[in-house]
Amino acid sequence: MGEPAPAEVQVARCVPVSYEDEHVGADEAGLRTHGHRRPKWDANTSGRVTVPLTILSILTPAGRSSPLCPHGHRSAVCLPCESDLSPYRDVPPRPYAEHPFLKAFREVEAGIGGIPVDMKPIPDDDRKCVLDSRVKATMERKRALFAERASERSGYSLGNERWRPDKVTYDLCEGEVTEDERLIDVDGTHQMDVFSYRGASAAKEGAPAYVFLHGGGFTSGTERIYHNQMRFLAEVSGAVVIFPDYRLAPEAPFPAAIEDCMACVRWVHDNADLLGIDMGRIMLGGDSAGGSLTCACILKDSARFIARVYLLFPGCDSSDYHKQDIYDWSWDLYPVIERERDLVRNRIDRIRKSVGIPAEKSVYIQGKTTYEDPLVSIVYASDRQLEGFPPVTVAVSEYDYLRMGAEYFSRRLHGLGRGIRLVRYRGCDHGFLDLFGTEPQAEEVLLDMADEIHRM
Repeated sequence: MGEPAPAEVQVARCVPVSYEDEHVGADEAGLRTHGHRRPKWDANTSGRVTVPLTILSILTPAGRSSPLCPHGHRSAVCLPCESDLSPYRDVPPRPYAEHPFLKAFREVEAGIGGIPVDMKPIPDDDRKCVLDSRVKATMERKRALFAERASERSGYSLGNERWRPDKVTYDLCEGEVTEDERLIDVDGTHQMDVFSYRGASAAKEGAPAYVFLHGGGFTSGTERIYHNQMRFLAEVSGAVVIFPDYRLAPEAPFPAAIEDCMACVRWVHDNADLLGIDMGRIMLGGDSAGGSLTCACILKDSARFIARVYLLFPGCDSSDYHKQDIYDWSWDLYPVIERERDLVRNRIDRIRKSVGIPAEKSVYIQGKTTYEDPLVSIVYASDRQLEGFPPVTVAVSEYDYLRMGAEYFSRRLHGLGRGIRLVRYRGCDHGFLDLFGTEPQAEEVLLDMADEIHRM
């Protein structure tokens, strides 16, 4: 079978005049592509024409991720753009969803509890029920890593969970980002390390704030893994980004992480002048376990400090899917082409097989509560509790065990008339933010977060 026909969009001045098939390897400019068809560009052509769109992920010879489109604009995707159209990272940043190129690559489907779903297609593949080729390569590397570790040591290894050499990111910032680190007091009992990032576009006073809670299954994750992502988010959003290094289990089990994260939110609000932020524009978000912690903080936020929420492949339900009957979970809900089925199921099983552990043996909760506690699994919150949620964006991956619980949670918010936006990344698995600079969806979701920050 031949390649699917590329989408078309009206652009000006930059036109691909021929194609050359190119596999992974260096070309005369020293750039590397990932096996995509690469256009040769003629920047001298004038007038408006219809051209095919090709999305490239390019790396420099030194290995540092520096995706450059043929026109010199830095991006995880190549954006054919008009000379009179500001690049989408101008200051103030142009809302990513409004870029005409990306409008051509967005589709909205209705059918998940009546919620319009903002589908994010695979950038360079218009097929459905397939893996993004970059994600597929990552999944294969992870499967090999986990198999090697299993051969060396059977059973759970906390050390292995905390040492993940596969999580490599790159600095994609164009301008200066000011970083700070300070210890803050947590309820008079201990101190916590908190990092902050401010891009050049952030207002000196009255800037929005975004508190990001990292993932890692409540047992792992550090600022070092998220350093480049936080810098980039600060640059493109104009917000002051705050990253609390909250306590981890098993050394500090439930509810220690929630207490630390909520203390950070209160500290940001109470120190608005020190941080140069608007205390009325505090957004809270997180990925994976950080999404669970975000929801717990909303339940604890009686003062309503939090104005907006962004959840990225969040852990909305930690209970045993064999026993719960509030929403459906089955392999049939993850359609994928036959030759990729084993890989997809292997990746989903990475999380699926962790459910069903008795609460007293859980590394996180250690019998201090149950999986049905809304502070652990937000899907079990009452309607009254959910009515207190501010506007929420829930972004999920197509091939993620946690997707079903997150989409059920979204349906509940929608049914209660709460502001909810649901986003699904096609062809992706859990945790793609960890591959910032390699998988383009990691950059795109940070730009989507920036758009939500702009709406505050």
